[in-house]
Amino acid sequence: MLASRMVALLLFLTAVAQAAPPEVTLFAPGRAPLPVVIPDAATPAEADAASELQKYLARVCGRPVAIKREGDLFGNAGIFVGRTRAARQAGLPPAGVPDEAWGIEARGNRVLLCGVIDMSTKFAVYDFLERYAGVRWFLPTDLFESVPRRAQLAVPEGRQRRVPFLRPRAFGYIWHGERCSWVGEKDPQFECDRWAVRNRVSVDHRGCPQYHSHNLFAVIVPSRYGKEHPDYFPLRGGKRFIPPTDDYQDWQPCLSNPEVRRLFIEDAKRYFATHPDKEKEWYSLGINDGGGWCECDACKALDVPGRTWRTGPVMSDRYYDFVTEVATEVGKEYPDRTLGLIAYWAVEAPPERIERLPANVAVFLTQDAAQYHDSAYLKGDLDFTRRWLKVANGRLYRYDYTTLGWMVPRYYPHLIARDFRRVQQQRLLRGYYTEDVPMWGVGGPLHYVLAHCLLDPKVNVDALLDDFFRRMFPGARRPMQAYFELLEKAWRTRRPGRWFEGLGNLDTQLRIFDERTAERCNRLLADAAKLAKDDTERQRVRFFTLGWQLPYHYLQGRFLAEKMEREPDPRQRSRLAAELLTLVGRARAFWEQFREEDALLSGTYRWAMEELGYYATRDSTLEMAAAAALTNAVMEIAGQDDPAQARAHLEGLRAELAAQGRAESVELALRVLEHGAPPNALKNPELRPGSGEHPEGHDWQSQGAPAGWSLWKNAAGEFVLGDTGARIRGADSACWIQVLEVKPGDWLFARVQARADRSFNGRMSLRLRWQNADGGWYPDGGGGLDALREVPAQADWTELRVAGRVPEGAAKCALLLGTAGQKPDQWVEFREPYVGVLRDD
Repeated sequence: MLASRMVALLLFLTAVAQAAPPEVTLFAPGRAPLPVVIPDAATPAEADAASELQKYLARVCGRPVAIKREGDLFGNAGIFVGRTRAARQAGLPPAGVPDEAWGIEARGNRVLLCGVIDMSTKFAVYDFLERYAGVRWFLPTDLFESVPRRAQLAVPEGRQRRVPFLRPRAFGYIWHGERCSWVGEKDPQFECDRWAVRNRVSVDHRGCPQYHSHNLFAVIVPSRYGKEHPDYFPLRGGKRFIPPTDDYQDWQPCLSNPEVRRLFIEDAKRYFATHPDKEKEWYSLGINDGGGWCECDACKALDVPGRTWRTGPVMSDRYYDFVTEVATEVGKEYPDRTLGLIAYWAVEAPPERIERLPANVAVFLTQDAAQYHDSAYLKGDLDFTRRWLKVANGRLYRYDYTTLGWMVPRYYPHLIARDFRRVQQQRLLRGYYTEDVPMWGVGGPLHYVLAHCLLDPKVNVDALLDDFFRRMFPGARRPMQAYFELLEKAWRTRRPGRWFEGLGNLDTQLRIFDERTAERCNRLLADAAKLAKDDTERQRVRFFTLGWQLPYHYLQGRFLAEKMEREPDPRQRSRLAAELLTLVGRARAFWEQFREEDALLSGTYRWAMEELGYYATRDSTLEMAAAAALTNAVMEIAGQDDPAQARAHLEGLRAELAAQGRAESVELALRVLEHGAPPNALKNPELRPGSGEHPEGHDWQSQGAPAGWSLWKNAAGEFVLGDTGARIRGADSACWIQVLEVKPGDWLFARVQARADRSFNGRMSLRLRWQNADGGWYPDGGGGLDALREVPAQADWTELRVAGRVPEGAAKCALLLGTAGQKPDQWVEFREPYVGVLRDD
């Protein structure tokens, strides 16, 4: 008897152990879906969140889902969204958690979704849809949604509390779109903001640039203080510099001035008095976006003499002395409010004389985490971060750049995953902001991965990517996965990490890919188009194919330009140059057609390349290289012994290029063939020291310049005249300048020999910039001709060349021999500059 009872008990316990845990059924065959329930006085955000939940659940189950107000509900069955009575009775939102946290509770016949604030209530809804209904939002627009159909959906009973790892998690140019109460038609960002909140990115003003970014110019306003208080502005070259406009930012106030500090203290107090939201409203002490630091004795006395970082002098001690005083005084009246700033450029390095900043200061440290493919660069950034952690009392946030200014793919999801696991393990950061315009057409799932790693660094990135390729490309999964793996492999090619690498600079971007990789990417996308199973999948493949097409055009151009540079025969070189000009023309025609599309892909391209000023073809050397190489080649041909053969070749090229409107260089060579090469129009082309006239311009300097020339630099830099040429050493951005009188319609061609020391990995350039009769840049901002050369360890002399025609409205031409991206001990040298001018008369 005892034995049989024991057997029965064991069978009972086994049955209990094997029984399914209790669940809440949302819908099932023969059962209507649970209604979505909102508070009687729902906020716009709660109503919007409920509408989203209703829409996606209806698509999952294939049946209508009702929305009811809590007061109209019969019984207590439903999916409750926001601060309902049911949520309050259950103790939701969770107590003692940050405002971006949320709770999910399933019990009996109801589910509760509630965040601490409206934004996190939305997070609760989207987390629920992703986790239990299997919905995905990989990229913006419904083309990249995945909503699986299900006959039944049940949720395990229990309570869950979700706290995002970093707070905030803000994406630049997306954070300001929705603000968590957005309701209505599609926004002009093609639902980028909606995509962000669906992936639990901070969008309700938290993490926005007003937290920390450029703000000094907004307090020391030139039109308000320029005339009566010039001492508020920087002393530069012995004079107080008053900015020309109120929004001009290439300057910093005189931070040692007690009155300047008083104005910021008063402005911060006034801001906090009128903005009571302690979590959301920070006051920014961020520096202006440029250099132009004050040179008065009081400011310089605050600096650590001779201290440099990256490419220029460090202004951290003067700046953080100013921050310390302002934050301390404001903190006496508002001890629980925050003053944010951006550790950027000349103040990126922590101060040496200030051990710790006041506790009410939050620091956004600018870092380019895409460079972590280089272990040495990563180690330097980690050491730097740990130093800042101490100075900032742990209140350290990252200000990143992700894909900003990149048209060529910059794809590195596994670096992102490893980075944030490290950040979590070592407790390095509190929050995250990236200044970025996501280039969805070449980035693919990169920002989706980033959003999920910011939520939880332990997420399996390979599972995220497999999910993306499996759902988006059921027929073309293999070539599409191979394509993106190839993009990541290209980004992780062994090379030194470089701060701001490729930002708005197509030349640098194109060096990431070799010809074999580029052609393989092209083939994989073609294979994917053939394997796509339906129209939706074909549209997705087309999306990424178009995104790749523009950089592919320019990669082809780069490979052709390299062949052209190596070609010794001027006739062959001229033909390669003509072919390159044709290719650039095709690329421009593609862009002009593509940019007119009203869609996510073309929209973000326009935003990045035009509205933000990173129109990559403007900075491309390809067209200028082709035109200059063509000019050089045809000049060689024109100077050969047999003028008849030279003329025949040039006229053939002219006919070939005339249809494209690109025959100017050939026309120029034919003129040289007829009249001979013009003399050098430059004064003192040998750049000999001596007295004489110097051209004048904004921030141009004459001291140390050879006769006929001036100098310009944005910060540090040394100009040296020697026996072999004219050098610029240790400059972030600097140039030699000479100005020539020109007339519209003049033909100009210029060249210069240039070289750099073997450690230099920046840029050297020859530029012609147009000016009007008064010396102002023409057109506004300064159009002209460029020959830019990125220099990877180049010590041999190379020739930079440009050629073109003076436009209508221009009266002067500024020749600029420049460099960018130097470290303190690096140099670029120029010799034998030449400008030839041919006039129609």
